[in-house]
Amino acid sequence: MPKINNTHRLERLQQRIQQIENDIEVDIRDINNLLTDDQQQRLKDLWTEEQHKRKDKSYKKELWQTKKDIRLKVLRDVVSELDDNLLDELEKLAYQREVKAAKVFMDAYVDAKENNQNAMSKANIALQRAGFRPIDRNVHSVSKRDKEVREMEEELLKRFEAEMTDEEREQRELLKETERAEERMRKSRFK
Repeated sequence: MPKINNTHRLERLQQRIQQIENDIEVDIRDINNLLTDDQQQRLKDLWTEEQHKRKDKSYKKELWQTKKDIRLKVLRDVVSELDDNLLDELEKLAYQREVKAAKVFMDAYVDAKENNQNAMSKANIALQRAGFRPIDRNVHSVSKRDKEVREMEEELLKRFEAEMTDEEREQRELLKETERAEERMRKSRFK
């Protein structure tokens, strides 16, 4: 069974709080499984402190806290603490997932290279088997936002070209020709 992480703990603690608030009986083991040793000790200490307060005659009965109130207080504190650290936890999980994917990829890639097989194909198969998305060298995905930005740029260029005078259009054509010639020269040097 996979190890429970803080995102799971947060969800389960919120469920336990909801159950306790709705007077649904929750086994103390279910709560303790979600708490660290320090948090469990804090729960015990608060209950012990409450019992000592009750022994004091000056402590009014109306101020007494039940075990349910103390549990709710501790659980809410733990939930707020986990909620504050949620972004860090998610970043840590993403990093661990990337490291695992890289390890799977590299192990399969190196193994295939040593056996004179298609390394990229074997590595992608290993990634898919491990539950990761395969890497495709030939496809460059473009995000939705990038597509929208390109479309806006093209519309602006068309509008600007439509507003150009004949002389400006001629200058633009000369500039394009010059850029193409420079590109050809650059490519011919590296051949």
